[in-house]
Amino acid sequence: MIKSPFFLGFIHPIVFFLAVCLLKNSVGYSKKDKPFAVFGYLPEYRLSNFDYEGVFDNGLTHLIFFSLEVDGRTSLPKALDRLPSKDDLQRARQAADSVEGKLLISFGGNSRSEGFSRMTSTVKNRHKFLNALDKLLEEYDFDGIDYNWEYPQSAEEWDAWHLLMMESKQLLLKHRRKEENNSETVNLSTTTTSNIDQNSNTNNTDKKVVRSSEPVVTFTMYLDANHYKVIEHFDLLATADYVHCMAYDARGKHSTLEFAKQGNYSYHYCCCHSLLDIIIIIIISLFICIYMLTYCYRYRVSSNCIRISHATMDTRLAILRTEHKDRGA
Repeated sequence: MIKSPFFLGFIHPIVFFLAVCLLKNSVGYSKKDKPFAVFGYLPEYRLSNFDYEGVFDNGLTHLIFFSLEVDGRTSLPKALDRLPSKDDLQRARQAADSVEGKLLISFGGNSRSEGFSRMTSTVKNRHKFLNALDKLLEEYDFDGIDYNWEYPQSAEEWDAWHLLMMESKQLLLKHRRKEENNSETVNLSTTTTSNIDQNSNTNNTDKKVVRSSEPVVTFTMYLDANHYKVIEHFDLLATADYVHCMAYDARGKHSTLEFAKQGNYSYHYCCCHSLLDIIIIIIISLFICIYMLTYCYRYRVSSNCIRISHATMDTRLAILRTEHKDRGA
């Protein structure tokens, strides 16, 4: 085992640095951790005969209907013909509710994001869009919104996206409170057929189910460190419940469970530390390194003095032994 004080002087700061990183990482993870979720995008061209029951029964937690657009002239939602029919939506709703899943509506996407810039540019335009969105949520009973803006081109547009998501979350919460006040609250996890009065003349299908969980706002990002830094700078993560990394542009298999775990680890271990955090940890480590090196230097000087004193004492003892022999002779 290596016991060199100089070795310990170098290794202690390194161990300290790693310990602080791991400790900070574990604390950050506990604060930001969310239940594991499986999202699925369902484009309008795959709506026909889609098996909603099958996907939710096999682990899907959030289904996103992809996608509507924003009309750049009016700031209103457009391409509403891409939404599922009322019958399909009812099947999707029942399948989602059976496992406490969620249904979201998406806006944007590749070649579908032209209207975002003008809609988000003013408070008036955003509120016009959100008022129309409120009616859409009421009619289709969605649990959340996904924004797939590809991509903001200026700092003002990134700021506007942040405001849009924040105001969308407020709208969803207001919408949920409105449902709770005007409808009968049903606990989806405990409702059984035995709770329904089979002899009642009341049409139970007219009663709107109110879900106790929070509504969801999500957005997409490109799988790139620079993109992440921009998103972090404009504080989009503070307003979003989930972020979708577009991993399908990566080579090989994408969206696997292993990749999800790798991305989760990489995010918490590599991205949760700001530049200031890293600088502070490095400075503390340097101070400890200097302290340990100073201690090692003193230890070495002290050891040399002890060795010298031992050598002097040995010399004196040898002289005394010689003197005793001479006296005895």
